[in-house]
Amino acid sequence: SHSYPSLDRWRGIAGRQLLGWGFNTLGAWSDAALTPELALTPNLELGRSARFHWFDPFHPAMAQKLAAQARQLTSPYRNRPNLIGYFIDNEVGWWNSPLFVYYLDKGWDNHTKRVLWQMLYDEHGGRWSSLLANWVPSAAVTSFADLKAAGAKLRLRPGGRGIRLVNRFMQECARHYYRLAADAIRAAHPGALVLGDRLPLY
Repeated sequence: SHSYPSLDRWRGIAGRQLLGWGFNTLGAWSDAALTPELALTPNLELGRSARFHWFDPFHPAMAQKLAAQARQLTSPYRNRPNLIGYFIDNEVGWWNSPLFVYYLDKGWDNHTKRVLWQMLYDEHGGRWSSLLANWVPSAAVTSFADLKAAGAKLRLRPGGRGIRLVNRFMQECARHYYRLAADAIRAAHPGALVLGDRLPLY
């Protein structure tokens, strides 16, 4: 094992070693100060920092929150000529059924719950009998109005087509995230590449 008298001394030695071994890029979470010869691909954790995914993605202030976080998180890199681009987040996960259940359970003050409720209402043309063909509601839920309450629960009805709406809701959340996050990064650092997010293995 080795010890170094200072962080700068370690950076100098480690940077030369990486170049000597043929590395040409620093991945996310690397020390950006190692050597200017190595390209950078930092992970911003933008959605996590702005509390996007499991809070209220469709809140009207979300675009402004993401923009403010993007300005702060890109500031150490905006003048770095060796920057390739930014990863938005790491392994936030797009789990379709948990996302649906989580937001259906929220109260009416949650804007994402409202988006989901409207999708359910529109999908079934406002007809409760149509919803019942695809879903089994909990005993306390007997109308679309009841679905607005916190704690609302629906299970997929075997043979129904409810899973299509579950997947469509996930698509809408993901589309909203990628659009707002990319816009925020491009506004904070024009010309930088947006590398997307780093998805979990599964």
